[in-house]
Amino acid sequence: MPSEVILPLAGFTASRGGFSLLDAILWTTAGSLLGAYLLYVLGGWLGRAGPGR
Repeated sequence: MPSEVILPLAGFTASRGGFSLLDAILWTTAGSLLGAYLLYVLGGWLGRAGPGR
């Protein structure tokens, strides 16, 4: 899911007191890093040619 969808919702929830702005920043950063790492690992596993090469 694109961050453009998540970040406004996180900001809205933080403004309503669901969690703090710092929590929103930390969790969205952690999610972004984890997603990028998983895509990196998947790209390394599949390679340029894909499965079965």
